[in-house]
Amino acid sequence: MVGGNQAKFSNAGQITGDVQLNASSNTAQLFIGGKISGNLALAPTGTNQVILDGSGTQLLSQSVTGTISNAGSLTKQGTGEWILDENLNPPVSTLISSGLLQVNQGDTLVSPTVTIGPGGELLGSGTIAGSVVNNGLVTPGDAPGTLTVTGNYTQSSTGILNIQIASGSNSLLAVGRTAFLNGTLRLTLVGGFVPAGGQRFTILTAGTAVSGTFSLVQQPTATTFTVIYDPKDVTVVAGQVPFQNFACNPNSRSVLTALQSVRNTATGDLGVVIGVLNGLPTDQLCDAGNAISPLPVPSLPTQVINSLDNANTWLDQRLWLLEQPFDPNHQWNIYVDGGGTFGRIKNIFDLPALDFDTGWTTPGADYRLNPSLAFGVYAGYAHSESRFADGTHVSTDTPSAGTYGLWNPPFMGPFGLDVGFGGGYNDYSMKRPIRFGDPIDRQASSDPRSHYYKYRLGTSYHKKFDKLNLEFLGSYEYANINSDQFFEHGAGSLDTRVGSYSVPSLRQYFGIHLVYDIPVTSKVTITPDLRFTWIHEYLYGSRGIPVSLDSGAGPNFVLTTPQGPRDEYISVIGFYAVFGELKGYLYWTSDFGSGVVTSNSVMGGITLNF
Repeated sequence: MVGGNQAKFSNAGQITGDVQLNASSNTAQLFIGGKISGNLALAPTGTNQVILDGSGTQLLSQSVTGTISNAGSLTKQGTGEWILDENLNPPVSTLISSGLLQVNQGDTLVSPTVTIGPGGELLGSGTIAGSVVNNGLVTPGDAPGTLTVTGNYTQSSTGILNIQIASGSNSLLAVGRTAFLNGTLRLTLVGGFVPAGGQRFTILTAGTAVSGTFSLVQQPTATTFTVIYDPKDVTVVAGQVPFQNFACNPNSRSVLTALQSVRNTATGDLGVVIGVLNGLPTDQLCDAGNAISPLPVPSLPTQVINSLDNANTWLDQRLWLLEQPFDPNHQWNIYVDGGGTFGRIKNIFDLPALDFDTGWTTPGADYRLNPSLAFGVYAGYAHSESRFADGTHVSTDTPSAGTYGLWNPPFMGPFGLDVGFGGGYNDYSMKRPIRFGDPIDRQASSDPRSHYYKYRLGTSYHKKFDKLNLEFLGSYEYANINSDQFFEHGAGSLDTRVGSYSVPSLRQYFGIHLVYDIPVTSKVTITPDLRFTWIHEYLYGSRGIPVSLDSGAGPNFVLTTPQGPRDEYISVIGFYAVFGELKGYLYWTSDFGSGVVTSNSVMGGITLNF
């Protein structure tokens, strides 16, 4: 018991027994974590105040196990959350200056005026027996429910009324007298719920009248509400902002449009995905669309074309060796060539960037029928690892084979003609992550396959200046890459079926070739080699790849790919050497200048001439 003119009691610990404050001015400050195992009584004729303080969460019944009498005014301060799980009667006033005060369903806070400060929040499904002045945040219910105010409700310009809308229920502020409105109405969808267009929700009722309107309405993602003010209630009517309105590139727009088409009808796992999309902030919807779309797929043909450029450089080298002086006693060549490439394809359009490494080997043989005519055959194998910026990983195995020929009759002088034909098969293993929102974190696995064929027609011009050889090279190569339909697995309804598609390419190569012979002995020659080639693409253009979600059972969309690079360059520096019947070479090549693809390669080989 404390008496006198002024008494202040503060408790953050444990007290067993009653606490009585009998001064003319009494303050009882209760901290979260403290406990009075008994009653808290303030003088019935005094000026009294109860302060709820601290951080964390506390039930009122845990703080004072008995009753609280003659509370006077109630102040909620501190960052914590106090939950009124029993009736409380502060007969003067209540101020929620900071933190959260929750009134549970079935419990009543009896106070003439409850004022919520800019840093405070009133929450719950209980009853306020009095009027409420909202300068902060009021959330009726607890995801969701009804908060009852028996008097007036006044919301200032800084006040926010937070309304939660779920399937079958929504927050409701039930005002007994007049609702004076201003400030912000915040509408939130919970539980992945998506209201159908035209669905109505009553969010506020007033026994006397509704006066004023909200100055700002905060809408949930991809759903828009129209607010209707009637004389004694406020209703919101649901509409939908299409997902694709928040796309930031053509491919995200395509997949979001497909998802919008099943937004109100999707069930099962696809319904779960739609629910997650509905709850995303609008600035994350584009990234979600990109994550769902199999964006790495269009980059696979670009890698194939890059490998064909390296193969074209390799074939130039084989043909150059065939153009050496004819020896009728050494008309056969058998060889084993190989190399490695590492490169990067930058992100163009909305496709993710990727880094790739490739190793390859090509054994073969060629035969010179006479000084003017030669032909050869080869078979090869390559393995590539590609790492995309979005986390996708692709392994590729490529067997290939082909043939080539060279014709340089005497009447053509320093000119020669060459032809080539080849093809290959690409066996991919792709794993791509699909991550957005919460809890979408999946991996889609697939085994795409493609095959290609290519034709080459080329010409060359040779000029020899003692030990220096000058060659001008020109060729056209047509290739067609055909990708088969494939299905993803492991990602539920986000697994896609990617339809078949083809990528034609017509490339022009024009280059200059310089070599300088350095005789070491009568049978040994070292020849430094330098080349520079300009490449121009005529056909590799934009195209659409048909895709559907849910392994083909879901909505369809088109994955649009950009036009490939039109111009690029290849430089080659290295040497080849002749050791009697053995020939060997080693080159470093760089592919650059397209603004899209950059790669570097090492290639070399050994040839036996007999």
